[in-house]
Amino acid sequence: MTKSQIWSIIRNGLQSLVPTGERIITATSSSVNGTYTLVPQVISAAPFVSATWDATEQTTVTGSVNQIAFAADGSYEYICIDVNTWKRRPMGLRSVQLVAGTISDSATGIQTSAQLTTAFPNALDYQRVYGTFGYYELRSGLWRHYLGNNSGITGSILFGLNNLLFGTAGVGGGITAAGIATFASLAGTGTRMVTANSTGVLSSQAIPTQANSEVLQTITATATINNATTLLLVNPSTLAASATATLPATPSQNQVIELLFGGTITTGNAVVTSFTITPNSGQTLMFSGTIGGVTAGMVIKVRYVGTNWYKS
Repeated sequence: MTKSQIWSIIRNGLQSLVPTGERIITATSSSVNGTYTLVPQVISAAPFVSATWDATEQTTVTGSVNQIAFAADGSYEYICIDVNTWKRRPMGLRSVQLVAGTISDSATGIQTSAQLTTAFPNALDYQRVYGTFGYYELRSGLWRHYLGNNSGITGSILFGLNNLLFGTAGVGGGITAAGIATFASLAGTGTRMVTANSTGVLSSQAIPTQANSEVLQTITATATINNATTLLLVNPSTLAASATATLPATPSQNQVIELLFGGTITTGNAVVTSFTITPNSGQTLMFSGTIGGVTAGMVIKVRYVGTNWYKS
């Protein structure tokens, strides 16, 4: 048998063992003998989608030296540099259109990232979509809004903010062509006030009404002032020769009581000829309790601190 006949037999035998597609030979050695295996040169990139890559762009995935794979989106090429050790590198630069399209946002307001993802599902990083309020740019899977040249899109740009990612006006919030900003999270019944918590998160609440916390007590002669009283009106129908107001038995600390004179008796006329303020049990006046004559329109203010009453 000639040499060419021997090589023909070997070649034909090997060809009958090789399946379709490019293959590489891997070898494992055991003493004198070796085992040779044909494996696909190009494998699926699926195992690399969830792989964890270190700082040197390497990961561990089952494979043989010189096997390769290509990312479905054309971003990376994966190369097996050692048994089960892979390295990735970016694919060559590709030419893509900068502008992915336009969107009408004049009536609905600035679009959310989710809305733009739905409208442009095949957009690539750094592609732009132009609208009335500037343009949107895709960055790492997230659409961001920028105020800028609207590239001929009709409509007035009134104002805008970078990375403004709230939803359609009346849903998540937005800015209309008239410049009206709405925030759904701040909605509520009636006119509301906006507040911020310690981390800067905004919310709204009803505007509080100023409740009248004054408690009025009216007397015409000698009486003890009630504990809750803040305004004491001394209003006899005619001039009283004398009257005494005894301060509350259990006032609150820093309680202030204003004593007002007159009403039925008109301004400037005498109301009580001899008026006296006296403390209750366990209390001390820090002023003279004998006031003497009082006239309509006079106001005396006293404050309780500790166990003492002070007058101003």
